[in-house]
Amino acid sequence: MAEFYIPPKEISFRLKNKSTNKVLFSREKTPNFGQFEGDAFADQWWHLVPGTGEYDGWYLVKSDFTGKVLFSRTKKSPHVDHIDGDGKWADQWFKIESGTGDRENWFRIKNTSSNTVVDSGDDVGNSSADGDKSDDQYWCFEFEDIKFVGVDYKVDEHKILSNKPEAIGSETVTNEDTDSDQSTTITIAQTKTTTTIHEHTHGLGVKGSFSWRFGSPVVIGENNVTIEVSQNNEWKIGENVDDTKTFTVTVPVVAKPKSKVTATVTATKSEIEVPYTMTWKSAKTGYEFKTQGTYKGTNYWNVHTVLKRDTMYDPDEEDENRDLDEDEDSQEEEVEAEVRVESAGDSAKGEERSLDDENLQESEERDEGYREDENYTQNDGYGLDGGCNDAVEEEVEQEIEEEVEQGGEEEVEQQDEEEAEPVEEVEEVEEVEEVEEVEEVEEEVEEVEDEEEVEEVEEVEEVEEVEEVEQGGEDEASQQYGQYGEDESGEADDSTREDGYDQERRCSEWN
Repeated sequence: MAEFYIPPKEISFRLKNKSTNKVLFSREKTPNFGQFEGDAFADQWWHLVPGTGEYDGWYLVKSDFTGKVLFSRTKKSPHVDHIDGDGKWADQWFKIESGTGDRENWFRIKNTSSNTVVDSGDDVGNSSADGDKSDDQYWCFEFEDIKFVGVDYKVDEHKILSNKPEAIGSETVTNEDTDSDQSTTITIAQTKTTTTIHEHTHGLGVKGSFSWRFGSPVVIGENNVTIEVSQNNEWKIGENVDDTKTFTVTVPVVAKPKSKVTATVTATKSEIEVPYTMTWKSAKTGYEFKTQGTYKGTNYWNVHTVLKRDTMYDPDEEDENRDLDEDEDSQEEEVEAEVRVESAGDSAKGEERSLDDENLQESEERDEGYREDENYTQNDGYGLDGGCNDAVEEEVEQEIEEEVEQGGEEEVEQQDEEEAEPVEEVEEVEEVEEVEEVEEVEEEVEEVEDEEEVEEVEEVEEVEEVEEVEQGGEDEASQQYGQYGEDESGEADDSTREDGYDQERRCSEWN
């Protein structure tokens, strides 16, 4: 079973609940701690700080925005909140307890001092760690934008799980109506499906596919595994990826009179396991880190062709000396044949590719959206999401399709305009003298009208500028105070605020 992924302190994430889909936030203005369902903002980002000494194996859950840490307790209210301290108290240290089954990419945030786990309902709270487990106790890491850098397969540590012969196909030609040898060519085409999967550390979910040209492990002998470089490899973390391969075998044959020739093609199907290390990089900071996993896959190799020749008899002819033993009338031999294997995952032949395509990640081709929150800018497009952000990916894919369609329409319009230019130039030459005379008269009229309208335009512009300034102030106030249910005065609106905790709590409660 794969281990659960614990991110280093240099990698940030949002904490998203499995039941409510809400994320935790930490900020200075009230409500300064709670949960929110919606777009990503700067005050929703956290990181783990690993403990040392007596807290080795425990973690602080620390806000990137405020520097405050999460706590969970039972003796005082609020039971769950954030505070300064950096691990001064035991109820600030947590274990990351991974789930199983349909919760294998989720975890509970468990404080062993109070024996509680953080949960999400109408408010952020906690419950006994020994009670019944429910989805509102499970969270996932929704990571910042992270790029795939590369993969290193540990080929020397491979395991070949099975080697089995499998038929590709067979074809028969006959020569029963002639008295001479007949030469022909047998072509056998068959499609096979190979399956691969990159089993990765739980908790590090990747949405969308990645592709690269480094190659993938394949079996080429009884105990020989190598990296086969193809034009394009595609994979998805934790999901089976099927690749359709078409085998085309061509072999020349000669059929003697009153005989038939059958060509049979077989191959060896192997199943292998190869451990690997993947390298990732934060798009924001450039920090690189590594994760481990196991590659599992199937491939076909050792394709060979056997010809079987059989003598044909006329059932109307009687032959007292005829032996019914078919072995005496059959001959088999292995022959060389032309074998061509085409993969549905390969790029089109002759396609020009840039050297920059050596590491092509789908998310690198997308326009990254940014969302501004107060004095901080945060990337709004996330490559890694812990298995819980399908809606963001679907929305980005739809935007890409719309941009492609719009680009095609603009290209057609540009082409039409270029074709129409010669005709327009002829018409302009014929009309130039007439237009010049009209323009001279119009210019004299416009000069008089412009002088009369100048004063009116200046007055209108001054009024519009005043209105825009007033409206801008209202919008800024609305944006600043409205995100988590506050009014413009800064007072919390109890009808819409996300948490119900006493916001007047002071640090003296810790005494």
